[in-house]
Amino acid sequence: MRARHNLTEGREDDFYIGTAPAGQAAFERFEAIFRILLPVVVAIIFTISLLVIASIMMIGVKERTAEIGLRKAVGARAEEVELQFLAEALLLAIIAGVLGNALSVPGLLYIQQMYSRYGSDVSFLPGIPVLVLSFGCALLTAVLAAWFPARRAAALSPVTALR
Repeated sequence: MRARHNLTEGREDDFYIGTAPAGQAAFERFEAIFRILLPVVVAIIFTISLLVIASIMMIGVKERTAEIGLRKAVGARAEEVELQFLAEALLLAIIAGVLGNALSVPGLLYIQQMYSRYGSDVSFLPGIPVLVLSFGCALLTAVLAAWFPARRAAALSPVTALR
């Protein structure tokens, strides 16, 4: 290689020779970093999702104060008001979970098709357990984020809410 690259004695190599063990070691280092960073990234995304959904729900409770007061004035119990907000959040989470899973499949199929051109037989499509887990995380996020705003809405006094 040195002769082919016209490198005289004493000059540094301008090429790198990779071997299978070196490639394997590099991949193992990448995999170790990935195993550490993935849970951290997921936790950050989960926290941000909780905060965004909770703030949107709080805005919804604030804007619907008169509706909540009217419902409570005509006899709705606090549990019913709380259940209404939790049900709304769950419905949105179900729609988001189904759309998220459905829209990810075409993108993953495209990526898999691109890699198959190079002889790769790796499947990028998630299995049923992964889809169920992602759907469950969407539901859990919605319930956790909507719980505090729903309790706050349920605790509103009808007289105060109707003012």
